[in-house]
Amino acid sequence: MPSAPFDIALEDTIVEACIQHLLKFSLHLDDYRLCLVVNGFFVKFNNYVDIYPEYETLKYISQCAKNDINAPRVPEIVHFFHREDLCWEYLVMENINLTPPPEDFFQRVAKAIQWLHDCPVPPDGARIGPVGSGRARHWLFWEYEAPLEFSSLLALERFLNRAIEKLPPQGRASTAPISISHEQLVFMQSDMDESNFGVDDEGRTCLFDFTTVGLLPESFASYTMSLTPNQRSMCRVASILVMSSGPLGLDKDGNPVPPRRRLTQASRMKDSTEEQPTTERKDSSAEKPEPKIKPPYPELDPAHITL
Repeated sequence: MPSAPFDIALEDTIVEACIQHLLKFSLHLDDYRLCLVVNGFFVKFNNYVDIYPEYETLKYISQCAKNDINAPRVPEIVHFFHREDLCWEYLVMENINLTPPPEDFFQRVAKAIQWLHDCPVPPDGARIGPVGSGRARHWLFWEYEAPLEFSSLLALERFLNRAIEKLPPQGRASTAPISISHEQLVFMQSDMDESNFGVDDEGRTCLFDFTTVGLLPESFASYTMSLTPNQRSMCRVASILVMSSGPLGLDKDGNPVPPRRRLTQASRMKDSTEEQPTTERKDSSAEKPEPKIKPPYPELDPAHITL
């Protein structure tokens, strides 16, 4: 629970603290993040496009955790506000005190991942990616982010199979088509960094960083835990996707884009990229690991997870 009720007058204090945070730390430091603790609250700030999907996802998962006594601890949202003059959105959360990782830390992480996987999809319908809006995040994609807000599993399947067509002839011939349109969408944490999990001073396992939490098909959720035909092919196409920021000539429905429209789409994406701030965020884009199949933790036994 939050340490104290939120006083609306604290908004100015938070804004000023975030400005000083930007001025104090170089944006080129590897460990620089757009977050800090202000008056006992944990605050994340960023532009609307980047932080609003995280806010909606955290709000939904936090509510699921409240209704489940077996759930891990999920930070509670205290306040969310924006300042148009600064073009920033501010997500204020409870600040959770953590203890050193216990011996069974990785088993705890496995259970937390399983709980997240089993969370029900939103009652108003499931969509690929964060709750509400935004592109899916997964290390299979270039810069950790899908090039489009795919409209369906079939659209994403078409995109992945288009990537197979970009493989060299020998690799293309030996790579099975990817089939995910029949799969269930499940919640997953795409960034399996150890810092995104913890144990609080009451002994509860905690989940953090909902920038990289969202709904993806089962094959994506088990990408680092098993080796099925889909995973083998996904591993192959990863070499194509991590080098390409574009949608491979497809639209959000997975259909080919006419050449003239494709040019306009590419120009628009380029302009959008140039307008984005160059700040580094550890939780979403600081380091992009090479695509791999092995579990992210040596100690994390896949047998603990029944995806």
